Amino acid sequence: MEAEFENVVLFDPPASEDERARAMSFGRLVHLPYDLPARSFALAAAAERHDPVPALREIFSVLVERGPLGGEALRELLAGSVEAPRSPERAAMLVRVMEEAGIGLRRGTGPVREFGAVSSGEVDLTLSEEFRRQGEMHREQIEFLRR
Repeated sequence: MEAEFENVVLFDPPASEDERARAMSFGRLVHLPYDLPARSFALAAAAERHDPVPALREIFSVLVERGPLGGEALRELLAGSVEAPRSPERAAMLVRVMEEAGIGLRRGTGPVREFGAVSSGEVDLTLSEEFRRQGEMHREQIEFLRR
C-alpha cells in the first residue's frame, strides 16, 4: 500500500532500528514529525510492552491473596483491566516468567487447570529466560528512542 504514496509520514517513532530502516526503505520522502510528547508516549509504550514487573506484581499479589485460580477467574486476572487490558500473548508471557522464576505453579490438565503463586521469600526474576529476553528488548527500545 505504501507504494501508492510519494511521501510517508511516521506519526509514531519507530521502536527499533529495524523499524526505522524499514520505514526509510520505502524509497520516497519519509517525514519523522514526532515531538517530545510522542517520544514520551513511545517510551511509556515500550515500558508497557516489555517491562513485565508491574503486571507480575499485580498477578502475584492477587494469587497470594485469593489462592490458585482457574477458569473464568484466572482468565479475568490474566486479561488485565478495562483501563490496561493484556493480550493473550502477554498473559502467556507473564505466566511463563512466573513459572520459570519459580513463583508460579500450573496444576491440572485440559479445561480443568489452575494457576497459583508459590511464595518463596525473595524472588530472582532473572532466573527466567523470558524475563531476561523482555528486559533486553526493553533496554534496546529505550536506548533507540532516547537518541
